Amino acid sequence: MVVVGHVDAGKSTLMGQVLVKMGHVSQRVLHKHEREAREQGKASFYLAWIMDEDEEERAHGVTIDVAQKHVVTETKLITLLDAPGHRDFIPKMISGACAADVAVLVVPATPGEFESCFESSGQTKEHALLVKALGVNQVVVAVNKLDAAVPPWDEGRYEAIKASVEPFLRQIGFKAGKAIAVYSYVARHFLQVRFVPVSGLSGENVAALSSDCPLSTWYRGDTFLQAIDRFTAAPRAVLKPMRMVCSDIAPTGKGVVVSGRLLQGRLQQGNRVLVMPIGDLATASRVEKGGAQPGPARAGDSVEVTLTGVDVTRMVPGSCLCKARSPVPVAEKLEAQVATLDALAVPLIRGTEFLLHLQGVDITAHVSKLIALTNSAGTVIKARPRCVPSGATAHVQLTLSRPICVERYSDCRALGRFVLRQKGQTVAVGLVLELKA
Repeated sequence: MVVVGHVDAGKSTLMGQVLVKMGHVSQRVLHKHEREAREQGKASFYLAWIMDEDEEERAHGVTIDVAQKHVVTETKLITLLDAPGHRDFIPKMISGACAADVAVLVVPATPGEFESCFESSGQTKEHALLVKALGVNQVVVAVNKLDAAVPPWDEGRYEAIKASVEPFLRQIGFKAGKAIAVYSYVARHFLQVRFVPVSGLSGENVAALSSDCPLSTWYRGDTFLQAIDRFTAAPRAVLKPMRMVCSDIAPTGKGVVVSGRLLQGRLQQGNRVLVMPIGDLATASRVEKGGAQPGPARAGDSVEVTLTGVDVTRMVPGSCLCKARSPVPVAEKLEAQVATLDALAVPLIRGTEFLLHLQGVDITAHVSKLIALTNSAGTVIKARPRCVPSGATAHVQLTLSRPICVERYSDCRALGRFVLRQKGQTVAVGLVLELKA
């Protein structure tokens, strides 16, 4: 579960409060964070420090890298991925979204803050668009800091925020519905967007709603923890060839520890794996999933794998583990269906360069051929166009600056989705159709 939203929306504070409410943080550690945050003049940041453990993050008061924690709700084991909100760290946010099945979009309700993060140049819309483009189909919108609205816990403010956010989420492809639908077992499987009012700092409506809170006079929905527990588990590609993208790599003893998400298939201790694109064989001498005890892992699990027989200096984030009998393809040229966004200032032409993001790999790419303008279903509208404007869908050929692990979307969805960015803006999203020699 990736947690996204504009910088200072309160993502890390809300997630810190979740960990406190669920008993994952001792009172001793909590008091330590309170004392240290107060000493640095950042008293209100103490909950965020549960997630933001890096000294640079604490000094600047912003999340820089994706923080990962594990929590157990009534029905689910959830991996929390707290993504950076600042526009300078969008590539990190993309890496978190690539590893997620579901998302929490945090929006602040404080006067002026919501308007600046959603209706003007904030990151809220870009984050929502990115998680949708990268395969997330369910989102809980946490309307945070509603206790700081004027007046506190104002129903009108909450409804106004819903009225702004929900149409945009529908526009980019999420399916929304009435809140009452979450209580119908059948209907909730088709409900992709839900809203929950909350205060990350005070903890109100995170795990429970106090009877003396003004929110209790008009709100009858889920708490935040109930809302995330209602997420529907995504289908797992357990029977497909094993694929794991390595997001972190570290030497250990005589081996290498890699962490990431098992995209497809299964993996267990003793398995021989192929490390791509370098082509080295290694042995998975230890497999841990979700921070738990060693054991077999399956598609969808966040795993930590100790590899032996491979040189750590030859591996980089974005390396892919697979089985030798079904190696992941490596390509430098691909054909794709791309959808250009409003942020594209200049139409695409042959030679247009981008930064392409795919499962933790950030690589320079350029348009080597414009094949056709199409509709969203892929039907050709115009062959060999001279350019592709914003708001269009096109079939193009992209050439990368070096070979990477990539697959057709029809073979592996996670390795077949990508994002294109220019000058700090997301300008297109795409699906891989074919790999070219």
